[in-house]
Amino acid sequence: MSAPCRTTAAPSRGRRRAVVAVACSHHSRRSSLLASIYISSNLLSPSPSFARPPPVQPAPASVVSSDLFSFTAPVGFRVAANRPSSSSSPASFLGTSSSGETLAIATDLRRFAVISVRTEPYPEALRNLILQTSSNESSATPSAEQISRAITQPLADAVVFGTTDSVAGVVNGESGTVAFNLLDAQATNVQNCAAPAIKYEYVVEVCRGKIDATQGLDGKAMCLSPRDDGPLPTIRRRNRCVTVLRADQTLLTIRASAEDRAWDDQLDADTASALASFQCTL
Repeated sequence: MSAPCRTTAAPSRGRRRAVVAVACSHHSRRSSLLASIYISSNLLSPSPSFARPPPVQPAPASVVSSDLFSFTAPVGFRVAANRPSSSSSPASFLGTSSSGETLAIATDLRRFAVISVRTEPYPEALRNLILQTSSNESSATPSAEQISRAITQPLADAVVFGTTDSVAGVVNGESGTVAFNLLDAQATNVQNCAAPAIKYEYVVEVCRGKIDATQGLDGKAMCLSPRDDGPLPTIRRRNRCVTVLRADQTLLTIRASAEDRAWDDQLDADTASALASFQCTL
C-alpha cells in the first residue's frame, strides 16, 4: 500500500492564503498537480479590495450662472468656481479692484481646457479708441477688429517690450508672452444683452523659463532653462472669447482656452457651444 499524502502549510508573507505543499506517492502525483494549480490560481487572483476601479465618467453638461451671466459648461467640464460679482455698481467695482475679477471657472483636466468668465474695467487702449471715435466728425463706430486689438493690447505690448513676471519657486524663472497672434474678430449678439459684443480668437505663446530676446531666428525671443542649460519649449495656448462692452465701462468676457495642439474638432465644437450659450442676466 502506498504512503498517504502528507500536507503541510507554511505562511507566506503578504498573501491571503498559506502556501500548501502536498507530498504524495507516485500514483497521487496527478491529484497533487491539480491541487497545486487550484491553490496557485487562488493566490494569484486579485482580492476584491484591490480590484480595478470603474472608469471615471466625464462630468455632465451643467449650467453656470451668476448675477451677471449664465452659460452651459459642456460635457467633461467641471465647475471649479462660481460666485457673484463684488458689486453691481461701477463706481464701487472700479474702486475695489482696478484689475477686475474672475467670476466662474470650469475645467476639463483631460484636455487641460478652461472656460472662465471675467469682468474688468475698459483697458486704456479701448478708452482711447472710443474717445478718438467720438471726437471724429463721422458717425463711424470702431470695428470688431479695432475693439479686439484694443482689448488684447497688453498681450501685444508684452511681446514688443519684453514684459515678464517671476515664476514662483523657480530661481531666475520668468513668465512672459513671446508671441501673440489675433486670428479673428467680428461683431456678435449676446442673449439678453443690450450692450454691443464681439467675438474673437487669438493665440499666445508663453515662456515659463528664462526669456532671452537676443537669441533666436529673426530676433524672436527664445525660452531658455532658468539654469542656462538649454532651451525650453514654449506653451502655445489658443483663446476663444466673447466680450460684452457694458455701459458702465466694464467688460464682461467669457473665454475658452487650451493648448493649441489639443484644440481638435471636438474641443472646437465644445467651446463654440459654450460661448453660444452665454447670456446676460442683468
